[in-house]
Amino acid sequence: MKRITAIGLIIAAAVGSCVVAAYFSSYYYNLYLNARTDLEYRCEVLEQRVAYLETHKPRSLIPIHAWGEISTTDHPLPFAGTFVEEESRRPPVLFVGKGNGIRPELRIPAGSTERHVFDIQLGDGRDVIADVWLSHGGPSDGLAALEGLFEEFRAYRPRDTNVVRLVVQAKPNTSMKLRFSLVVLREYAP
Repeated sequence: MKRITAIGLIIAAAVGSCVVAAYFSSYYYNLYLNARTDLEYRCEVLEQRVAYLETHKPRSLIPIHAWGEISTTDHPLPFAGTFVEEESRRPPVLFVGKGNGIRPELRIPAGSTERHVFDIQLGDGRDVIADVWLSHGGPSDGLAALEGLFEEFRAYRPRDTNVVRLVVQAKPNTSMKLRFSLVVLREYAP
């Protein structure tokens, strides 16, 4: 009799464990059934960008390879002086021509882990920005250098605007001065 009771208790415990496991499995399955992953979101955004670009005539789109510099405030400005300090307070502008650069240098406070958003205007107001993406960053490591220094570093064109938006969020205790490259796809307006 004691043996039957012991076997019955073991079977009851096993069945109870299976019921609890089934309950938690169904709970988490239903919880994450419709959850979107980051990869799914990125694929959606890429599909939207490709669909937008497919609506343009290929001859009217011109890629511009531009560079910019970003640094924390614990690094000095490239040239000390009143003119450079005044220029660093102006909003950033992408100058198209010799050098295709973003001026002034983008600065974030030393030790800051907040998101910083820079809206970069196109130097001449005639052309329209179709799309933008990062192509290179850091001294020599490419985009991998950006991943080591930043939680977030991305460039895009907000819908119905003519600006390049750069979103930057540094990792804790980051001190840097680096150069990055963008490819800006613009519609040529003759």
